[in-house]
Amino acid sequence: MVEISDLISITTRVAVGGAPLRPFGRGLLLTTGDGIAAGGSGKARLFADVDEVRAAFGPGDVTDAATVWFSADPPPQGLWVGRWANVDVDTTLEGSDPAGFESGPLDAANGSFTINGETVASIDLSSADTGAAVATAVQTALRGATGFSQAAVAFADGRFTITLDGPGEIDGGRLGNTADTGDTDIADSLGMGPNATPTYHQGSDAETAASAVGEIVALTGSGAPVAVMLADDVPITDPVASGDTRTLLSDYVETAELVGLFRDGAAQTLATGDTTSLGALAYAASKGESAFVYSTAGLPDVGLGAIMSAQNLDNPQSIITAHGKALPGVTPTVITSAELDELERKRMSVYTSVGGQSAMLGGYTSRDGYWLDAVWFLMWFRNRMRNAIWAAQRRSRRFNRAMLTYELAQVAEAAVRNGGLQPNRRVNSALQSDIIASTGNTSFDGVLSAGYLVWVDPSPPAADLENRVARFKLWCTGSDAVHKVFGDLVFQN
Repeated sequence: MVEISDLISITTRVAVGGAPLRPFGRGLLLTTGDGIAAGGSGKARLFADVDEVRAAFGPGDVTDAATVWFSADPPPQGLWVGRWANVDVDTTLEGSDPAGFESGPLDAANGSFTINGETVASIDLSSADTGAAVATAVQTALRGATGFSQAAVAFADGRFTITLDGPGEIDGGRLGNTADTGDTDIADSLGMGPNATPTYHQGSDAETAASAVGEIVALTGSGAPVAVMLADDVPITDPVASGDTRTLLSDYVETAELVGLFRDGAAQTLATGDTTSLGALAYAASKGESAFVYSTAGLPDVGLGAIMSAQNLDNPQSIITAHGKALPGVTPTVITSAELDELERKRMSVYTSVGGQSAMLGGYTSRDGYWLDAVWFLMWFRNRMRNAIWAAQRRSRRFNRAMLTYELAQVAEAAVRNGGLQPNRRVNSALQSDIIASTGNTSFDGVLSAGYLVWVDPSPPAADLENRVARFKLWCTGSDAVHKVFGDLVFQN
């Protein structure tokens, strides 16, 4: 009998999943606030809305910045908050609501718990009828355990807190129960045990702001931030690196695939011909990944980051320029036309009132020819190319140069669709010469009709073939944008 399968052959297989697109455009707010840990995995936390931030930090500088961030419309990506240990920070374990003191485990004469695998036992609480008395008894017993000789136990606001002398870890961020059935387990009664919900904040030795950002970004994984901003609680001077925190972070982001958004309200910034302000120094150093905003009111640096984050560059015509845009929740700074000229000279932006409406003016970064929207787009472009190539390698049986060419072209097409690249623009003479020399196309007229040109080396050297290395170039022309308009109106009556 002839089967249909003899005539029509269809094979099935389970495809290896491609790498998912990483979230792009998240912000990082650096703080010294104690709403999160200073060290360990809790040093950075991703927040989805301002209510989550308020629950962690309460009212104050971090929540004020988060309010501005999440006020952007359309909504921005999530906001990472990371803690900078600008001074030594001790590890703390704060218990949830404990049991009463008059009876139960916290009235036992043989209380016990474990910490980091060690047993702390024979804690006599029979006469401890206040939280402070319980804390004293527990502290005395805890200091007998290895590594906890300087630990402190306190009772305040209805909760027990263990504070270590330094940044040491507490395994699991909680206390445990012993296996002994002859004692009384008090870990849960202290609000720190397996069935409690304690708050664990690992400490940290004092570090530079740049080191803190580096450690925080490493913790964020595939959802790494793009923009770094400072909460108002961050000290202007880095006590560890001995310099201006903003300048030092501006140096750091230049090679860290981050954009630094910094605010400066010093009077010197507005002085004609200024060469000593933060913005002037950044401009003199050609800091292309740093955007300095002049402000004496509000948080325009955070608002600027939020509207950039709100772009979904995977959508058509989604790219924006910050110039002229309103920043929800941000108070404008009043300046004169002469002061605006000085800010523009050194490529500093300002959020001010124009014709009675608040608007961001500039959208610069601190380097001639560099603009925040272009820098942001190029970071997205690079991120998207990496993801596309890796996803193709995962799903392909044998990734090759033809596939690489295709993937690069697909990403470039997405960049044309979102408005970042513009077809039919002419490259400069240096790029035209580079394209001719690389491709061998001597008739190339300098116009990129597609907005881009992909070239994967078709004749790789033997070493590249042996090591399975492919090299490519992707030339592209960015889209134009207009920030100022000059014209003549000629009228005859």
